[in-house]
Amino acid sequence: MDTKQHVDILGYAVLFLTENHPDLTSALSELMGNGGSVRIVIADPSGQAARDRDTEEGLDGLLLARIQSSIKYLGPIVEAGASLHLQNAPMYSSVFRFDDDMLVTPHPREPICHEGATVSRIEHFEEDSAPQANRVVPAASAVVVDDTDRILLIKRTDNGLWTIPGGAMEPGESIADCCRREVLEESGIEIDITRLIGIYSNPRHVIEYADGEVRQQFSVCFACRPVAGELSTSDESSEVGYFTLFELATMDIHPSIRLRITHFGESRPDPVIA
Repeated sequence: MDTKQHVDILGYAVLFLTENHPDLTSALSELMGNGGSVRIVIADPSGQAARDRDTEEGLDGLLLARIQSSIKYLGPIVEAGASLHLQNAPMYSSVFRFDDDMLVTPHPREPICHEGATVSRIEHFEEDSAPQANRVVPAASAVVVDDTDRILLIKRTDNGLWTIPGGAMEPGESIADCCRREVLEESGIEIDITRLIGIYSNPRHVIEYADGEVRQQFSVCFACRPVAGELSTSDESSEVGYFTLFELATMDIHPSIRLRITHFGESRPDPVIA
């Protein structure tokens, strides 16, 4: 194992890790013996969230059994000093972080109707039945990370989803100015842009609005750091906050936004062009 300091694992059962890597216990124990840390979060087999996921997948109790087996196999790692937390909440992704490298695997789920959200836009991502785009609008988005590696998210008022700040470019501004303005308007935070994460223009990602507009995605996503301001909501955001990667895994975030966060975490040498 090349990891030197930290291993973080989050998933429903993650039993495949011990099945595919029989030396996992000794490797993680050696890591902790050298001063490293290991944190593992899996589903609580007695919790409603795990039972609901088992039902959604039609597993007839298999997921719960795999979680119980995982707890058993992880026992020696916990005894060696690892932190194991059983979580009773839906997980929208599995997260595996090894020092500065991160892998996020989304868990497909049925759309959720959010109480209190006025749904005036619907995002279609890789859907054959999606409506045809009739407009393209340049936009900017921002993965804003504070000095404790937490990511800034807002909860949209138009569909109830959590997302990174961002929005359409206005006449007379640069794409960088657009990014700074949108983050400030939606979250109350002033930022510095540190690098380009990617340019996202997938024609199979369209946003359908209540007025009939169907907009093809065209977003330039930047990595940013906060420099001033106070967290505040707006007409577009009902909640605002900084969240850890583990917390993000249990939040309802659109797959296209998770993809940008994943690309940020990979620290690629070149921007993504997608």
